[in-house]
Amino acid sequence: MREICGGSYSTIGPVLREWKTERETAAHPPAEPPPEGIVERLNGLGSEIWERASAIANDRLATERVALGQARKEVHE
Repeated sequence: MREICGGSYSTIGPVLREWKTERETAAHPPAEPPPEGIVERLNGLGSEIWERASAIANDRLATERVALGQARKEVHE
């Protein structure tokens, strides 16, 4: 890093931009990808969660359909 001793904005501006860029890069280093084993496990876990959630939703839907059918039958009678 260079030291600024004074000057116009045209002199200071580039140094200030460089300093801001360095500071931003240090605050947010690039993320490294997770190891392959973790990605595979997370994908498997996500699939398992989705399957269970779908099964729960389908069971609730089936229950609601039965209740709706009974309600329609009662209305028609």
